[in-house]
Amino acid sequence: MNSSPEPSAESTGGPRSLPPAPPPEALLPPSPPTPPVEPGAPSAGLIPASVSALAPGKWIGAGLLSVWGFGAALAATIVLLLCGVIGASGLDDYMPSTLDVGDAGDNGFGLVVALLFQLVSMAFFGTLGGSLDSEGMGLLSEASLSVRFVPVLVLLAALAVTYWRPRKTARSGPVAPLAERMVLSAATGLGFAFLMLILGLVFAVRISEDYFKVSFDAVDLLSFIAAFVLVGLAAFLGASAKADKILPASWSSAFSLFGSHYLVGSVVAGLVMLILVVKDGGFSAFALAPAYLPTLAGYGYGMLHLGAISVPGMAGSSLSLFGDSIPVWATLLGILLALVLAVTASTRWALTRPAHPGGTATPASWMMLPAAFTLGGAALSLVTYVGFGGTFMGSSGTGGMGLAAWVFLLLGLWGVGIEALSRLIASRLTPFIPAGLRRVLVFGAPAAPATSGFVGGSESPWAAAVVTVDAPMPTAGPARMGEAPMPPVEPLSDKAKRNIKLGAIGAGVIIALAMGGSLGHSALNKGAFGPQGKVENYLHALMDGRAQAAVDILDPNVSGGARLLLTDEIFSKAENRITGFRIIKTVVDHDQAAVTAEIEQDQVKTAQTFTLRTLGKQALIFNDWEMVSGPAGTVSVAAEQAGITVNGVKVELPVMEPGDSVELPGLPGTYLIGADASDRFRSFGEPVRTTVSVASNGASAPVELFSTYTAAFATEAKAAASAYVDKCMEATELQPEGCFQDAYSSYSGDDLRKVTWEMTSGPEYIIETGYDGSVEMYVRGGQATANYEKNTARHGESATWEKSESVNDVYFSGSVFIAGDKVRFEAGN
Repeated sequence: MNSSPEPSAESTGGPRSLPPAPPPEALLPPSPPTPPVEPGAPSAGLIPASVSALAPGKWIGAGLLSVWGFGAALAATIVLLLCGVIGASGLDDYMPSTLDVGDAGDNGFGLVVALLFQLVSMAFFGTLGGSLDSEGMGLLSEASLSVRFVPVLVLLAALAVTYWRPRKTARSGPVAPLAERMVLSAATGLGFAFLMLILGLVFAVRISEDYFKVSFDAVDLLSFIAAFVLVGLAAFLGASAKADKILPASWSSAFSLFGSHYLVGSVVAGLVMLILVVKDGGFSAFALAPAYLPTLAGYGYGMLHLGAISVPGMAGSSLSLFGDSIPVWATLLGILLALVLAVTASTRWALTRPAHPGGTATPASWMMLPAAFTLGGAALSLVTYVGFGGTFMGSSGTGGMGLAAWVFLLLGLWGVGIEALSRLIASRLTPFIPAGLRRVLVFGAPAAPATSGFVGGSESPWAAAVVTVDAPMPTAGPARMGEAPMPPVEPLSDKAKRNIKLGAIGAGVIIALAMGGSLGHSALNKGAFGPQGKVENYLHALMDGRAQAAVDILDPNVSGGARLLLTDEIFSKAENRITGFRIIKTVVDHDQAAVTAEIEQDQVKTAQTFTLRTLGKQALIFNDWEMVSGPAGTVSVAAEQAGITVNGVKVELPVMEPGDSVELPGLPGTYLIGADASDRFRSFGEPVRTTVSVASNGASAPVELFSTYTAAFATEAKAAASAYVDKCMEATELQPEGCFQDAYSSYSGDDLRKVTWEMTSGPEYIIETGYDGSVEMYVRGGQATANYEKNTARHGESATWEKSESVNDVYFSGSVFIAGDKVRFEAGN
């Protein structure tokens, strides 16, 4: 530890410089100086002497630092709210009429003030929770809501101030003892946490209306602990600017490398995502960027390194470079950028990596960078997670969005790759890096020490091929600040050249395979194995007449009896199937997709949209898409009997009531439908053509298959009825049983004889078909005369016979039906 005073500019003959800014405690009244502590002086109990002897001004300075940090956080929240006001519209319409927010006053300004303090708590992982209490509103009488979102800008503002102010003070004076730094930093963190706690509770939001009350705040135990730890740690690191490092140099450099890697990657990814968001959201999205852009940049950094953004609890709801909504060129560009960042980081690591105490051949030397990337990824996942939950109308639910749970492990693997790349390739090429590029690569990081673990002895198998990065410059004069001196370029041995060539070729092959595999996977996942490929397969099946293949892709979800038209035998014979198509566009949204295609049928082109969803994976790595809707067609068939023919194929219709029809799913095409029962007495006519048309959204003309009776049937029916009449005309009674005659006479029994019938006027035969298909025969318009003799003698006299007659109108009906190969008639009345 160096405690000797540094030479001033005046004593060294240099130019006079401005005095440093006074620390916070210099603004207070002078306090008695801290008495010097002799080495080995006793402590006051368990408290070190350097702590027990602290002047009051030191404690006040720690308290003021917590106030400065809280003020910076509050200023950042004001910036966020101003951006929200600029980007939003119509806020006045949503302000409650009555507001009670602590002492802020009964107006909308009170709500704004309250939100400022709640945002500070949320920046330290506090959950904004609230409840609704109402009267006379049924299920709405109790409701709650919680939101977890870290406004990163507020968090960074608080930590930056609590780090830089003690750092500035520490660099202008002697190094304070470790115990003093720890205690004062803890006091700063505790002061900040209590400020946040007290003000957050005082300014808790409380909205009071006539029928309901709403209250919410973001102060909880987690936010208190997080504020205490993070602010205290920032103050401690700042106060330790000139002290011995707490962490070994190798570990500090590893975390520094991750920080610079994340900074560059998140800036690039964040700008790309900002452009995409502003493109859709316009100026409002741009104005709100300070609130969401740091979180969005973290998501972009994770996606750039092959990670994914996930929504817990929603199957298939994730977004990655290989997602169907990402264009192929964007996937390729992201992979290239990630590789460039990795190569740059490995070169920077080779130039600035401190020597590991155990040498580079030990497993521990390999673990520093992976550990830094893993821990950094875990912190990134924690900071960027957005969650919510609540209860409403008797139900509850939770949700959220953030980097996938495995992303931090994936970043650790990237750390392994960068470590390996720095050892295998970058360390060999550092002697040939131009001075200007070297200055850029080592900016902000110390140059590697001369005792680099990559050089000399048996530490590295490539030691003979590596030149020490810090070898002295052959030219006079010191190297510029931040620039490692250029080493003399020594010729490489043949073995070293061969190793470099093989390593470069191997790395190139690996990169080419990775890029080709990623590009091929993305293309296949969006094409042949994607939603577009599924639609193309379906339309090709329609063109080729392969009904079963089409049904396997888009199932109509009907019973087996209704699938009469969905067979290859019938559909392959259908005319006017679709003759061509082209895909217009494909839109993928997580696990949903919409594919629009232009379909040609009968020289008419029609645009149709298919919707699909993912079911899982196929071939282990590709999404398995299911078509859930598309242009669907039906054919309505009404028939008096089940047996029909479709395109010459005999099928049986489902059972249905007389007069009803059945809806049969059909694929685009023309079907020839007819009955399979025409004979000598009945005719169903020619088969009916009906077309399932894409242009009419699958509509088709209904088909009715009802028979008509032939002329032979009518002739046979009349003959059957006429035979019945002839039979009845042979009767010898005035009222023969089972016949249509009904003659009347006052004479009967033995007084009546010689009854004969004759048709004096022929009737008309009329055939009518009923609604249910029955046939009635109506016989009318004729006259039948009964001739007979009657005994007119009185009782006891000899019989006297006189001729007489009775005329009947012919009017009766009966049923006509087919029995085998004959037509039968049954008289009714």
